[in-house]
Amino acid sequence: MATVTAVGQPEPEEEPALLDVEDVAETLGVDRRYVYRLVKRRQIRHVRIGRYLRFRACDVRAFVDERAVSTRSLGRLEASQVLGLRGER
Repeated sequence: MATVTAVGQPEPEEEPALLDVEDVAETLGVDRRYVYRLVKRRQIRHVRIGRYLRFRACDVRAFVDERAVSTRSLGRLEASQVLGLRGER
């Protein structure tokens, strides 16, 4: 639970310093092999400490944020385009 500082601002909750592959897989809801694939393709930022892979929580959040789909972009399309219908008149 976050605590409140003297100026009324909540202190950020402490995160683990680094996450391992299991943590990232659980956070993303994917298999460990998929996390290894992301690393191999350099699609997710990571830290290599010897033979160990570690991830900063902020990098995992950035990975998710970069892949978020905006619902506003659909507003520019006509319903027929979204549904794959042809505009026959």
